[in-house]
Amino acid sequence: MTTALDRLLGRITMYRLTLVLLLVLTALALTLSFAGLLAFTPRELGGTLAAAVGGTFIGTRLLALILRLRPHADSSLLTGLILFFVMFPSDTAAGLGGILVAGPAAGASKCVRAVRGRHVFNPAGAGAAVATLLGVGAAGWWVANVY
Repeated sequence: MTTALDRLLGRITMYRLTLVLLLVLTALALTLSFAGLLAFTPRELGGTLAAAVGGTFIGTRLLALILRLRPHADSSLLTGLILFFVMFPSDTAAGLGGILVAGPAAGASKCVRAVRGRHVFNPAGAGAAVATLLGVGAAGWWVANVY
């Protein structure tokens, strides 16, 4: 069993494996929300997911285009999904606006603060910190809380 698992995992990159597992957690969160077992509504989770992933992906692409860098789609999606779990879900314009600030800020931290191609800061953490410090969003690992 261990050999088969090692063989399977050896064929998948770390980015792809993490992306798949975050997508599984996202699907689980949405399922629990639809079942009424989470404190957040499907609308709040859907809006937050769209704002976090969309903002990060588009922000990273735009900045990479401006700086003439090659964007990494998997990395942008990972950062967006982590932001989805870090920023408090919302369906209000103000709440989603804060998340839309965090996404591009996270993408920018990948390009602006990199040494020899490596991130100096955790991009999702940097984006969440920017939104929180600007007072437009609130960060908290909501997925780990028991409701």
